[in-house]
Amino acid sequence: MHSVLLGVVAATIILPLNAQADQGTHVTRTWFADTNCTSLVINQYNEARDKRAARTLTITDGQFVRSLVSRIEQLPTEGDKLISFAPTVRRVELVFTCGEGARTLELYQHRIKTPATSFFSQSSELETRLDDDIEALLAPALGTIIPKVKGLELRFDGFSVTFTGVSSSPPAPVTVSTCSDEFLIDTEGKPQQRLRITSGQRPPAPQTFMVGASTRTLLTYETKSKHRLHPHAFQITK
Repeated sequence: MHSVLLGVVAATIILPLNAQADQGTHVTRTWFADTNCTSLVINQYNEARDKRAARTLTITDGQFVRSLVSRIEQLPTEGDKLISFAPTVRRVELVFTCGEGARTLELYQHRIKTPATSFFSQSSELETRLDDDIEALLAPALGTIIPKVKGLELRFDGFSVTFTGVSSSPPAPVTVSTCSDEFLIDTEGKPQQRLRITSGQRPPAPQTFMVGASTRTLLTYETKSKHRLHPHAFQITK
């Protein structure tokens, strides 16, 4: 979760919307003209003025992309502040491929720029969680709650994890159906490991794997502090 003091360091100009000299004709704005988005490229720029991204992720998991679109569309299309950020602040660019076109959104200092080119003076839980998920994909770390994105390799210190999808089995006459999350673990100097965490009548149990001489635990149901992960996220701990 990120806290930003707007107007102290990150921004050079902050104006309430009612301070605009000319409001003009009201224009109906939307986050997406076409919500049938199939892929997403996330570009992280250490400074807003940078032309080259410091980190780029390409996501082709259409189900995850559309769920992200749905979450963004729940935000108001107009914020209550006009903010001119300094060129040295951090910027994240979200480039969605939707239908036959592309839609680009931007976050400055963890705050999303609305279709009206304004910002929210107070970050809502929805905006904060959206930013947390993007940050977890850009910089995955032990103890971080990470959304499941099929086919996206996430690099940690000494190993990487790729969520490869969900498999399910139909119920037999005397059993219940089961659902399995599948992950690939690549550890330096070791053969690739495949982990399967299965849930059914009981919550899925954590799985462990080794990174050198250290044990890592993969959680898909809930964190150790009982924060719910299932079915959209996972966490890796020491």
